[in-house]
Amino acid sequence: NAYKMGQVYVAIHCLENSVRNLLRTVLKNTLGEQWWDKAASAQMKRKLADRKSRETKNKWLTSRGADELNYLDWADLVTLIRKYPKEFERFIGNIKFIELRLEELENLRNVIAHNGVLPDDEIMRVELTFKDWCKQVHQPLSTK
Repeated sequence: NAYKMGQVYVAIHCLENSVRNLLRTVLKNTLGEQWWDKAASAQMKRKLADRKSRETKNKWLTSRGADELNYLDWADLVTLIRKYPKEFERFIGNIKFIELRLEELENLRNVIAHNGVLPDDEIMRVELTFKDWCKQVHQPLSTK
């Protein structure tokens, strides 16, 4: 089961990072180099500061990196997409497309992250969501 869930987690990891990459690119292209200061809510900035502070105290643990988006939860990513719907609709189409899928996948991700085992139909849901995302968004940003 561990190996099988590891394989599913790889797909979730790739999708999550693809979403973060799209967000970063679109917001940077839209708002400029200071996109984080302009786009992030006070709550998101607080979350970033709190999590970075914890990392500073717990130096033996690897940090999430330099990218602010790595410190946000999936719900925060959806909030940023909702804040700039016109910019993201070019890539995602209907914003509901990503809202619903991220909500579902976050729940499934948490099951795996807490040593649970997904049934085969939920594994297929992850695979299908990943394929849907790739079909919908997998185009160079400059061509859309």
